Amino acid sequence: MEDKISLFDKSGKKIDIYQEATMSGLQNPLSVFQMSELQEIDDKKQQQIVLEECEEESDNNESVIPSIENKIDINSKREKGKIRSRKSRARKKVYIEQLEAKIEKLEAENFRLQNLLVSYRNDKLKVANKDSYKFIESSRSMKEQSVRRIMNLDTSEIGMKSQVPIHEDFEDVLPKLISDHRNFLDTTFESLINNPFPGFKMKYLGDLDDTPIKSFEVIQKYLKRTTSQRIEFQEEHNLTQIDHLIASLSPNKKQYNFLIKKFTREKAIIDRFRDGVKLLLRAKQTFEQNIPDMMLTFRYFLKSGILSDEQILESNLTKSFISKDNAIEDIWKVKIAQKQYSADLAACPMVGKSAFKRFKKKERVLDISYNHFSMD
Repeated sequence: MEDKISLFDKSGKKIDIYQEATMSGLQNPLSVFQMSELQEIDDKKQQQIVLEECEEESDNNESVIPSIENKIDINSKREKGKIRSRKSRARKKVYIEQLEAKIEKLEAENFRLQNLLVSYRNDKLKVANKDSYKFIESSRSMKEQSVRRIMNLDTSEIGMKSQVPIHEDFEDVLPKLISDHRNFLDTTFESLINNPFPGFKMKYLGDLDDTPIKSFEVIQKYLKRTTSQRIEFQEEHNLTQIDHLIASLSPNKKQYNFLIKKFTREKAIIDRFRDGVKLLLRAKQTFEQNIPDMMLTFRYFLKSGILSDEQILESNLTKSFISKDNAIEDIWKVKIAQKQYSADLAACPMVGKSAFKRFKKKERVLDISYNHFSMD
């Protein structure tokens, strides 16, 4: 078959079908089958109709192919997007589950530590309160026994004769009373000194003294030494426990300067605490010495025999002994008022400037109220 198929019209003029199809706007030449069909048509008008139909069919084929390809691309992109979305949601779900598990674990650990801390404090307070309560109840019980010997608690009538002489009754009570009081003082002052502030006690506070902390360069040289070399370096430069503590943190220059400020401030605070502890110990010594002296003086008053039991029972001394007045106010004339303490880091000469820049006011200030005891 020829590459180009020609037809002849009724006038005998030769027609190039391939050229006619191309000139008619068909981008794809007619197939051999179509041309063969066209060759069998003699009528020129009919040939023209066939050419137009072929042209429309060609246009339709060209428009259908790109649309199908576009649909395939869009569906493919959508499917890939759905896959990516599913993977993203799965990763997010796993991440959230991990965070929730971590939060739950940390909350449980925090709850355990808080309960442990509360339990520890309660145990300490329970011991102190138990001894205090025991001392108060023991003193009250002994006082009630003595009162029952000289008065009828049901009628509040004072008897003119006690079952035993008053001084003998007092001498029976005295040793036990002083023993309980000594235990009470020991427990009370131990609680005060062992818990000077309601936070965690840091062991290194006891190592803060007037010895200067080693320079940053010395700390860095110490860190560069091997384990065996550090012992010799420590003896040579006389490193303290605080120096070891700083070195264990492996600080940079900025961190080192921060630690120096922190320890300097804590040193000043600890010195004030030590002054307070010394005052407490002096107070304890005063109570230890003067309570027995007071008991001894009262014993002398009762045992002297200068005043008879009848005189004592009939006097206001007995009423004073039986009274349930508050010793804090009525005997020692001590006034109690709530006092508010406000601590502001910005007011500290050592870290105030840094605290003012770093923290908001509510983060710098701590307000605490205590019962303030005062005497006229």
